[in-house]
Amino acid sequence: MLRGQLGPTRETFLALEPVVRERLAGDVVGLVGRFNRSGDDTVVVPSDYLEVVATRRR
Repeated sequence: MLRGQLGPTRETFLALEPVVRERLAGDVVGLVGRFNRSGDDTVVVPSDYLEVVATRRR
């Protein structure tokens, strides 16, 4: 899970009391489940993103 791999997420979970940590984990799983569109055991969550590429001119 991201809470063990992604630095900011890992540090957030580590900073919480165990009861709060498990509540947050449940909330995240519930949120992902709410938006999951896969229909099987995988996760497909629709998302939008903006990619910006900047070029410095001299």
